[in-house]
Amino acid sequence: MGVVVLALAAALLALVPATAAHAAPVLLSQNKNVTASSQENYGTPAVNAVDGDNGTRWSSAASDPQWI
Repeated sequence: MGVVVLALAAALLALVPATAAHAAPVLLSQNKNVTASSQENYGTPAVNAVDGDNGTRWSSAASDPQWI
């Protein structure tokens, strides 16, 4: 009986497709130093652009050209 169970287990494992492991995406910019040409106000600093929080943002002064 043990041989039958072992053979059945081996057959089932052979049917399961092997899947490659995938690492989570890496945000190279997250939590890095940031320099910006300006910021609109106290609540939207450049560091918000790379803090990993979708609830924050960087906002520049309302004139061109602005950069981060």
